[in-house]
Amino acid sequence: MLDCYKQATTDNPPEKPDSISLHFLDYCLFITFFPQLIAGPIVHHKEMMPQFDAMDTIQIRKQNSLISLINWEYMAKGLFIFAIGLFKKVVIADSFAKWANAGFSAVENGAVLNLFESWATSLSYTFQLYFDFSGYCDMALGLGLLFGILLPLNFNSPYKALNITDFWRRWHITLGRFFREYVYIPLGGNRNEKYKNALHYIFLNKILTLRNLFIVALLSGIWHGAGWGFVIWGILHGGAMVVHRIYQNLVLSRQRDKIYKSMDTKSANLPKNHKNLHNHRANLGIYENKTDSNQHKQKQPFRQKLLILLYWFLTFNFVNLSWIFFRAENITGALNLIKGMFSGVIILPSFLESRLGFLKEYGVGFGNFMGNFGEKIFMVPSFIILGLCITLLSKNTNQLATKLSNKKMIFTGLLFAMSVWQLGVLGYTPEFLYFNF
Repeated sequence: MLDCYKQATTDNPPEKPDSISLHFLDYCLFITFFPQLIAGPIVHHKEMMPQFDAMDTIQIRKQNSLISLINWEYMAKGLFIFAIGLFKKVVIADSFAKWANAGFSAVENGAVLNLFESWATSLSYTFQLYFDFSGYCDMALGLGLLFGILLPLNFNSPYKALNITDFWRRWHITLGRFFREYVYIPLGGNRNEKYKNALHYIFLNKILTLRNLFIVALLSGIWHGAGWGFVIWGILHGGAMVVHRIYQNLVLSRQRDKIYKSMDTKSANLPKNHKNLHNHRANLGIYENKTDSNQHKQKQPFRQKLLILLYWFLTFNFVNLSWIFFRAENITGALNLIKGMFSGVIILPSFLESRLGFLKEYGVGFGNFMGNFGEKIFMVPSFIILGLCITLLSKNTNQLATKLSNKKMIFTGLLFAMSVWQLGVLGYTPEFLYFNF
């Protein structure tokens, strides 16, 4: 509604191609286009209606005969992306859900898990949330393509981020865009031109920018729910954004550290048109992502590799810890889990007792170190390692869809069959986490 209001009050004539239609039927079409309706991506009226209008006006002719408006490239890539998203949700995310729910249920009822169970619980939810939400978004994007509609990209490998700002450029991109355009910029953004003539404007602008960043992060937490856990989650991310911006102001602005600068701009492995990722025509692999080949050929110094690893480690673990408050139904449960992660009893597998039995003197126990999950001893750690490898080492869906091949389609068909078998034969109804927000 705000987009329509702004357009209606401008001087642009209605016949301009970029003008927003205000017809009631257009509004009905916009709010009933179901692929992204429930949990995103969050779309703008101005980026959707031109695509719907194009379906009415486009006339494609080949050999003097009218061709169907079906775009077979979109159809193929839509099925490909949908199948990957379904597999992410049904097979991967719901596997992590069992262990995350078991662990959080225990700590919310007053239990304190051992060290490995605590970390397995937090990491299981971290990967459950990612594969659940990104899987849903993949399915939404795939369904959109089946209708010939390009929805905006919503995920870009967020767990590869090297700082909290980079994380929010990759995670739930359309939500970040929403808060940037309707909260951050109206507050003043990083310019705060309202105070441009004030004394010491440069210093004041930096302080106000920190305020704006914190407010946006806090509101993003409250947006997800009214519980204290969401508020704490927003405060944590707001504090991290402020600390990172101060670090940039105090360190990067003085030293112009080339190592960190290259990571901040290139580590995301974004295409050259990454500034247009919110544009529906710059995503989903419909347009090939061109990267600088020389960038990958250059060898990174050992010191830079260590810095990259350190930045990733700090960012990933901060995100993992903050998700605990996002998930826990009460603060006590969240604190119990964190207590177990950093001061829980160490339990090692029983077969190591013959060799490491002397560790009993230091409080180390031996037995089933994943006993609370009711699984085989190495089932949960194996899945966590697999989830970490997928998120860090594999290409994301957009990159995979850039250029399809027969091998990719066959492999994706197998993933789709596994998902259908999981749904049909096992007969369970999956629940999407973000339907709750």
